[in-house]
Amino acid sequence: MRRRESETFDMRVRATATGDSHSNAIGQVELSCTPGGLSLGLYGVGAYSEGYATGALTNGTRFTVPYSGIQAVRAYGEFVQMDLEAPGLPHDRLTLSRFTAGPGVPPLELRKRRLILQFTALSVAAIATLAGTILAPVHESQILAWGALGYGLTAGAVVLALGFSLDHSWFVRPPSEQVARESFLSELSLHYPAILYRDLPPPKAKKREIPDLTSFLPRTAAAVGVTLAATILTALVTGQRLLVGQDSEPRVAVRAEGERSHETVSVPSSPPPVAPPAEPMPSDALPKEQSPSAPSGDVVQVERRCICDRADSHLWKSPIPKLSGLLIEKRAIPLKTYTKTEAQIAVINNSDSPIDEITLHVQFFEPRGTKMVPTKERPLYYEGPLKPGEAVKWTTEARGTDFAIAVPDLGNLGPNGTGAANRDDFVKLLDANHRPVRLHAARMLSFLGDPRAREAALKLKDAMRAAEAPYLRRILAATGETLVCDVDVGGTSPGSVGACIYNATAEPAADLGLQLNTLSGALDVSHPLADPPAIIDQNKWTIPGKVPPQSGVYVRVSHPAPPSQVEKVAVEVVGDRFDLLD
Repeated sequence: MRRRESETFDMRVRATATGDSHSNAIGQVELSCTPGGLSLGLYGVGAYSEGYATGALTNGTRFTVPYSGIQAVRAYGEFVQMDLEAPGLPHDRLTLSRFTAGPGVPPLELRKRRLILQFTALSVAAIATLAGTILAPVHESQILAWGALGYGLTAGAVVLALGFSLDHSWFVRPPSEQVARESFLSELSLHYPAILYRDLPPPKAKKREIPDLTSFLPRTAAAVGVTLAATILTALVTGQRLLVGQDSEPRVAVRAEGERSHETVSVPSSPPPVAPPAEPMPSDALPKEQSPSAPSGDVVQVERRCICDRADSHLWKSPIPKLSGLLIEKRAIPLKTYTKTEAQIAVINNSDSPIDEITLHVQFFEPRGTKMVPTKERPLYYEGPLKPGEAVKWTTEARGTDFAIAVPDLGNLGPNGTGAANRDDFVKLLDANHRPVRLHAARMLSFLGDPRAREAALKLKDAMRAAEAPYLRRILAATGETLVCDVDVGGTSPGSVGACIYNATAEPAADLGLQLNTLSGALDVSHPLADPPAIIDQNKWTIPGKVPPQSGVYVRVSHPAPPSQVEKVAVEVVGDRFDLLD
């Protein structure tokens, strides 16, 4: 193969001269095409003729045969026959086979090239690993930090393996016999084109099986290291910015209530569709929790006796899910061009089985014109297991003024608390750091009929905040001495509301009353500190006579709203001594 004139080395091949009727030599021959002619190196070559023993061996002798002294070259199969004429050449007829690549590049130059490639691979591998190690600590999210470190280690390993693979392919592993023979014939044909091929198509001139990319490598390892290091670092920084996006990944910390503490990571799973939050009504259009005064109503008629196993309450008007999501706190952070919202979110395992791999999706919104437009979606992940009655908390933030939380739907508890966690597990949750979680624990104890629910609610009431009053009031109502159950809105009589007023004490109860509240909407149990639904209308009635202990009376009253609208409004029935009703 022809080299550039500026290079001071040539390609060499070695072949075995075999004995036959045409050959007069046997042994190892080294051949190379030089500007002055065909160079022959004899390594243990002896004279050969049929019927005679091999003569003395010639070793270490080199001859240069001018190309004009080549009489004939015939290639057939794996053999090459050559007829040569040169002064002093003792072996002028050769039958060559078993071609192998010779030294080719001088050993010193070959060693330099291999050192350059190996040092480059080691340098780039070290730089990639170092870059990943430097980028890892800047991420508070554990998976991004480990991802950056893993990316650097992987890149380093790949570069190192690629470098040594190229070293093995280009410099160590010799070409095959066919490639060596065809390469020699191809280069010889440039000086002696009259090669006769028998049963073997002539190789194309300058055809190479493996491209000689080593000629493009810089001659110094420093140049290679600097160039590739700059490329790797640029790719790492650019990739990191593209992965994180314009808004940097939020600080997302997850901590289990009590003594457990964990970290959370973002998961590249497809989020479920999240509906935008409804636009809130103006604050001045909603009345406060305090209701307008209402005159005392008539005495109601008792329909029958009844018993309450559990009080009806807006705290569990809808089935209680096995996994509840709670909004603990949210905070708006005004910036120059937009508002960012920070949210603390918790989930509680209400079921009696551990839950693995919990993923929440928080979709943030901001107002644009008359619509709420999605701005950012944050997936929150907890690998678990989340044990029965345990809670885990995240903190996340993104651009937007409002957000919607999508909690995995794992089913609901039974209507009588079937499948719920042990009551003692919720008692432990009463010591949680965040009051909304403690409110939820008291709610669950109340739902399960545990007497410790009222004690917990009274304890929370001692340090009650104003926003907690509506939630606590409903827990106390569901665990008080007078319970309300079996509420029926417009069931048997259009426009009426029926309910069982139950005396849970051991003494007869007199002067009981029923209060009917018409609310502006349902209570948001996922946000205990949210503004409660406003009381639009309020009416009261008295219960005649005395209600026996551990017994109740079923009464029915007429709702003041039009009969066609009664089932469409939110109704809350409260029972207590008439003078204690709001």
